[in-house]
Amino acid sequence: GAWMIYKLFKDIVIYYAKKYAEASDTELDDVLIPIAEKLGAILIVVGAVAFIMRDFGVDITVLVAGMGVLGVVIGFAMQESLGNFIGGMFLLTDRPFKTGDDIQLSDGTYCKVVHVGMRTTKLYRGATKDILVLPNSEIANKPIINLTQPDRLVGTSVKVGVAYDTDIGTVRRLMLEIAAAHEDIADDEDNKPDFRFSEFGDSSVDLTLLFSVKDLTNMWRVQSEVREAIFKSFAKEGIEIPFPQRVVHLKKES
Repeated sequence: GAWMIYKLFKDIVIYYAKKYAEASDTELDDVLIPIAEKLGAILIVVGAVAFIMRDFGVDITVLVAGMGVLGVVIGFAMQESLGNFIGGMFLLTDRPFKTGDDIQLSDGTYCKVVHVGMRTTKLYRGATKDILVLPNSEIANKPIINLTQPDRLVGTSVKVGVAYDTDIGTVRRLMLEIAAAHEDIADDEDNKPDFRFSEFGDSSVDLTLLFSVKDLTNMWRVQSEVREAIFKSFAKEGIEIPFPQRVVHLKKES
């Protein structure tokens, strides 16, 4: 009877469950079905053994009670693994991100999601060209920025300092023209580049160019190209980008 139940479970229930998983878009069933297949086989075997022991007159009540106590002990010993399992369930059901999304971790690291498992999540770290494996409990309990949703548009900025005698109006015009001329910078009504007078620095007036890059994967390249264009434009217009300076007065003792 146990063998027949196992064959029905594996050849019918699991077979059609895998077919459904292949057709669905969610990752939860892709992870849960292999787990269910293994747990189902174990439960069928345990159930068969329990029935056989009962038929031989063995009282399985004590055995079940002992299994319960053992389960509590195992639960305490595997708290971290259970936390990762629950974290994986949260990530797969709530879906704050999915495979292929670009995210920013709480420490500022930019990564692409490679795989969300039941215990760990694998991330591709483009800066170092390697795979970062993090426990699900760590990801689930810390703030994560999903850069892919709701779209791949990402806001960023470039800061620059100019001398105090510089005409700010000219600088504003030049920086906005550079942003408007770049093909990878959004220039629609809701995402026009903007200019900010950031602060009075020790040696310079600090200014910021705010803009949105159309695709976040190009953000660092666009930032570099904008800085290069600003440097060349300022050099052509004779605008000074000062370096930190200190004025020292020497007092002559009499």
